[in-house]
Amino acid sequence: MIDIVVSEKLKTDKDVILAVEISLKVDIEDVQKAARRAIVIGKAYKIETIGLS
Repeated sequence: MIDIVVSEKLKTDKDVILAVEISLKVDIEDVQKAARRAIVIGKAYKIETIGLS
């Protein structure tokens, strides 16, 4: 589950969404899950989405 979703404007003036998954311990599986969920959110909103863990 993604814990935080933030709409942000990069320094290049490009709009993106940050999909953040918060965890006490981060491993490769957490990073991969955040990336997969970011893809789904990006497709739904038709905007580049960056997954963070």
